[in-house]
Amino acid sequence: MKKQLVLHIGSEKTATTYLQRLLSSQRQNIENQGVLYPKIGFNEQAHFSLVAALHDLDHSQSLEFVPPGVKCTIESEWLPLLEMLTRQTDYHTVVLSAEHFSSRLGPNALYKLQSLLSALTDYSIKILYYVRRQDDFFESWYSTYIKAGGKESLTASFNKLKNNRSILDFHYIISNWIKAFPNAEYSVRSYDLDLQEGRFVSEFSKEINCNFNLTEQDFNKENKSWGPEMLSFARIVNMEYSSTLGANRYTVLNQISESGIFDKNNSCQHILNKKERRELVDNYRESNEKLKPLGFPYEQTNYRVDEAESCSPDEVQHSVHSLVNALINLSLYCRPPKEQAAELNKTQVRQ
Repeated sequence: MKKQLVLHIGSEKTATTYLQRLLSSQRQNIENQGVLYPKIGFNEQAHFSLVAALHDLDHSQSLEFVPPGVKCTIESEWLPLLEMLTRQTDYHTVVLSAEHFSSRLGPNALYKLQSLLSALTDYSIKILYYVRRQDDFFESWYSTYIKAGGKESLTASFNKLKNNRSILDFHYIISNWIKAFPNAEYSVRSYDLDLQEGRFVSEFSKEINCNFNLTEQDFNKENKSWGPEMLSFARIVNMEYSSTLGANRYTVLNQISESGIFDKNNSCQHILNKKERRELVDNYRESNEKLKPLGFPYEQTNYRVDEAESCSPDEVQHSVHSLVNALINLSLYCRPPKEQAAELNKTQVRQ
């Protein structure tokens, strides 16, 4: 009986960070069940180095999240992995996970990957792909974009991306995989539906042939989206203070977000208005339907655009109180470490 190689390729914004953390934290548990989640490259939780090794075949620039001084090549990342997989006899299933498999690899990289994996004659290949309704996907994507240092407004980003098939057209993305891997097994799942029905973790477990030591109630989304006020403030910081904050930019902003200065009384469920959400849903409804032969539950997916209140970060007007508190936090973390510690000690004494 053939072993199975499962490529969990994303998409982004479908709790991939959570699943990768789950896989890495329960390595021993799933290994005892015959499932291997190998440690590879510069990130022990996810297989980003495998993507980085192929990325340049379609792009002129390297992946931005590769650590300085680290060079990922096919020889350094893929060949040792393939040699190990060829020899191993202890595991019936091997899982590789990186959301950037689907978002960053072009046709040249995919055909090269197919050529590399063809050496694994004892394995069948399964492509596991989670997708999310495009309006919800975009709202989550924009939050991550700002967290990563993005400077464009919501409106500008929406107009630029709303017709971008390489990001929002999931059938187009998976079609490129099918061309490179015509004989693979494909499972396209609805992130929204699995989450809604409380089966996200249990269904993922079935897909990779193991069980995790946790219940569905233990599931928590990682990388939660910021509210409109925080997004608005963070964009200002990205435009004006990025060079000052340097590598500490996200840490500082996240601490400000967690402090509750912004979005205390925000009841909005969306940052896109109803017209924008409807446009995305309508643009990609036909494309989503084409995913049905790959297991996507199109008929069960809700495409109704709700009437919930929306609030665009582009239209936020910050209160003086919130801005002052946030700027105090910024000024503190812009100081040298010794001054930061001294100021923190003063604050603790006053309290």
